[in-house]
Amino acid sequence: MKIRNLSLWIKMVIGGMLVVIIAFVIVGSANFYYVSKSMESFARERATLIAKSLADHVETDLAGKLKAISMLAVDPQVVAAASAGNYYGVMEAKMKAIFQSYGSYLEGAFITDKSGIIRIDTVDVKRLGLDLSDRRYFLNARTGNPTISDAMFSRATGDPIIMLSAPIMANHQFVGVIACALKINYLLDSIGSVTLGKTGYSFMIDRNGMTIAHPRKDYILTKDSLRVPGVENVAARMTAQETGTAEYSFEGTPKMAGFAPIEITGWSVAVTQDRSEFLGPARTIISNILVFSPIALFIALILGTMIARELSQPIQNLSRAAKGLARGEWQQLPDTGRKDEIGEVVRSFNSMSEQLQETFMAQKRAEDDLFRLNQELEQRVSLRTGELTSKTTELEKALSEVKKLSGLLPICSSCKKIRDDKGYWNQIESYIKDHSEAEFSHGICPDCTKKLYPDIFEKIHSDDKP
Repeated sequence: MKIRNLSLWIKMVIGGMLVVIIAFVIVGSANFYYVSKSMESFARERATLIAKSLADHVETDLAGKLKAISMLAVDPQVVAAASAGNYYGVMEAKMKAIFQSYGSYLEGAFITDKSGIIRIDTVDVKRLGLDLSDRRYFLNARTGNPTISDAMFSRATGDPIIMLSAPIMANHQFVGVIACALKINYLLDSIGSVTLGKTGYSFMIDRNGMTIAHPRKDYILTKDSLRVPGVENVAARMTAQETGTAEYSFEGTPKMAGFAPIEITGWSVAVTQDRSEFLGPARTIISNILVFSPIALFIALILGTMIARELSQPIQNLSRAAKGLARGEWQQLPDTGRKDEIGEVVRSFNSMSEQLQETFMAQKRAEDDLFRLNQELEQRVSLRTGELTSKTTELEKALSEVKKLSGLLPICSSCKKIRDDKGYWNQIESYIKDHSEAEFSHGICPDCTKKLYPDIFEKIHSDDKP
């Protein structure tokens, strides 16, 4: 069924409901858009701030620990004991005094000789005699540089650790390394205490993209973030020591992460959260709209029905009256007493009905007069037709006498004169002018110009030559 065939009352009800639906859709979409943008902007800013805070905390703590080890390495008593190979007594006491504050995070605290052999360990004596000469942190220390190593597996326990080491120098000669091994739980607890919502967590990667801290411990030192589908772009920015936020997908879940670098180590900390969680308020708005939409539509249906009936009833009466008027029924609508546009339409219709009735009667009288005048006109046309017939006969006779040029014309083959009916020879232009409506204008052709005026002909054609 076409909409145009529906009654006005139904159209108004449907129109009212459509207005309500469209309003809900527009308002809901706008609210969802702006709330989503606001929540996303807030989540990005918060994630970046938390990531920077965690990175600063880890960097400050590691720098403090490395400074303490470096100061111990230059302690005169430690230097003298290491040079003499006396690794117990004063040296052992000083090491315990510093490293006891590390608590359960400390896996080992030891000193090596210049060959990289562990000579003392205040935590686990099983390390004594281990050769660390090939470890990168030992090689860096031999060059005189305090070092924080990347995460690695401990040779003593096989667990993930990070190493803080400093060289012991005596008279500018390398005599050993003092170092401590921190369990990877140190990093996990440093960044894991802060989360975003229920789905958020923090993780850390080293300068090569390898995961060194993550709630899922099986990822540590096994998951290369640069090779994880969906995470590689974020990991690339993190290894480039950028600060910011990025959207990514991990195991099919859309996420957003804020990240910041730990400059002292080249590592990077990230704080991540599922997009569905921080966009939750926006989805709540949509849910509320869906809940309240049926109620609003029901109210709109009731109000629309009442208003449509109030507006359509007078129009339906007007329609019936107009159809009766078309059949010649000169009736008027009862005055509703309304002061609005509908009342004005009713009054205008009644006025129009009266005017149409007067016009119809006047038209009837005019038709009678027209019929009478038409009879008189037919009589006059008949007389005039006879006169025109006579005039036409005279005109045809005159046209037959009009001059015309036809038939065979005797013409002189030399001078081109034409002989008329009386036997006289006339110039061709005079003859044609007398026997037709043609007029002549005179000129001269190129051949006659060359024959009669050769000098002018040569001048004209010499000017045309290139």
